[in-house]
Amino acid sequence: MEGFQFDADAFLRDSKARLKFRYSHLIKPVFDGFDALLAEPEDYQALWTFDVDQMEFPARKADPDDGLVIRRGEKNADPLMPAYDVKAVMQYTERVPYLLESRGVDMTRHLPFLEACAELLHANKTAALAMAKAIDARKGSRLFPAILRSTEHRMRLLCYPPQAEGTVIGKKHKDRCDWTIHMAEDFPACHVKGELIEAKDDDAFVFASSRFEQHMGGLVPTAEAQEHEIKVPPGSPWANRPRHCAVTFIRSDR
Repeated sequence: MEGFQFDADAFLRDSKARLKFRYSHLIKPVFDGFDALLAEPEDYQALWTFDVDQMEFPARKADPDDGLVIRRGEKNADPLMPAYDVKAVMQYTERVPYLLESRGVDMTRHLPFLEACAELLHANKTAALAMAKAIDARKGSRLFPAILRSTEHRMRLLCYPPQAEGTVIGKKHKDRCDWTIHMAEDFPACHVKGELIEAKDDDAFVFASSRFEQHMGGLVPTAEAQEHEIKVPPGSPWANRPRHCAVTFIRSDR
């Protein structure tokens, strides 16, 4: 894979590591397209919101979590989960274009955005497969086929409203996938166990999430899900400006 770099030993030791792969050329069309979608009237934006789980399981009570979702700090439908942060979220999976088409949504002016999202998700999946191959070689695990089979990889674009320096804009949490690939951002604000991480110019950061801890605990005792929060650093020149970022949740089929 062109430009791929990953220290599997460091990741297995620390449950986090730097990750390089070719993706930065896709960030501007993705963020520009996201902004264009957020500039649409609210009734059009609502056509991009889906709850796939509820479509499949009508009795399930949860909040829409596919496509475009606007969070306003409201309570979570799951009483065990904290209230949402204030942010706009675009959850892109391979099924989103099909959901839009089945609903009859006119996507014409947003096709370049969807194309860039598809390319970026594919680049992340290719990087994840290379990661899995390196880990399997060291641990005798079978991550590669589990990630290859999965259709649940999810790219999340976020736009946080302007906030003052030192403000927590994303509460402490652990993700529910196997790995989180933190790709791009307007400015660094993601703190993993207190460490401020930065992603730019094909240089990403990957950390273990709850499913990796669950499935690899026997093989990798240090496979700890990494708690993280999003906070505007003190003295940041980006304080009081919107913040865009892009992450991908890699979820194995196992």
